[in-house]
Amino acid sequence: MTSNFWRGGETDGGGENDGGGENDGGGETDGGGRMGGAVKRGLLSPPRGAVPFSPGPLPGWDAVFDTMGTPRFVTGASFPADGWDPAIEVDRIAMEFAAGDTLREGGPADPGPPPGHVPEGASRAERQAAQAALAADVEALLVLKQQTIDAGRRAEIAYQVGSVVPYFMKLATCSASVRRETQFLLELCLRVGALAARRFKRQYMRARPVQVIPSIDTVVVTPRHPSYPSGHGLQAHLLAAAVAEVAPALGARAQVLAARIALNREMAGVHFRADSAASERMAAAVWAGLAAMPEVRARVRLAKAEHSGSEASLPREAIARIEAPDDEDEGRPGFRRKA
Repeated sequence: MTSNFWRGGETDGGGENDGGGENDGGGETDGGGRMGGAVKRGLLSPPRGAVPFSPGPLPGWDAVFDTMGTPRFVTGASFPADGWDPAIEVDRIAMEFAAGDTLREGGPADPGPPPGHVPEGASRAERQAAQAALAADVEALLVLKQQTIDAGRRAEIAYQVGSVVPYFMKLATCSASVRRETQFLLELCLRVGALAARRFKRQYMRARPVQVIPSIDTVVVTPRHPSYPSGHGLQAHLLAAAVAEVAPALGARAQVLAARIALNREMAGVHFRADSAASERMAAAVWAGLAAMPEVRARVRLAKAEHSGSEASLPREAIARIEAPDDEDEGRPGFRRKA
């Protein structure tokens, strides 16, 4: 009963005190006592739709309960399990995951040192090998930067600086209102990907391309945190893994999309190829650890059920709402976070 209560339940559009029960527009104690009986006879129109839950004061509430001898407080109440704001629930699960074993140093998601990394006490041969590996990564980036980036690709790169999730939302046809469990998983992957990337950025502290190649032309502003691994690349591949899990028919397209997003960061001049490669490796381990959490497994099952039919099974109005979210969707989590 708690979940119904939080959404309105017994006092909104679905219970005894709403638009269909004894104490609403069809009952004896609504609309002015006996007048409520007229509603059943069709003399008055009953309210339509759900009545929104209001936690604020209601006129006459205290007077009614005083006359019944009922205390003004309720004992034994607890917050409903499904009453969490989805954005806060995403953060809670992400923090619990980050505290686990997956992201520890040397753990499943540790990508290992980047090219050019020289461990403490390294021999001369090891330093030379590290320098050669860095030179190869730099050369690969310089070759890539020789390609002409047209205006369309530049606009795509600029948009993805702050918005990665919308691409996967469009692919999976989901939003805060349509296929909500799929949307929840995408936002969770976005948050976990950011935490995982920052964890190892801090560990390896790799310089950005502009620090190694001062003359390099960047399409976007270089972020103010280390280069390795690529946060955008990790988030994109993690999002692709989630889409492939809940909607296998979309898996191949999701992987192509993730690879393009990671490549765009290289074309922008803010990441090396090794940064993107590390993120792709990490994504598999991060998703495996995340999907092993019991409550995430439960979310995955619900999301799979949302994709059990044809990919084109959603009504047109639902798809249109994803293409152009309305005011209710404005400000939902997952649209402004960056890696």
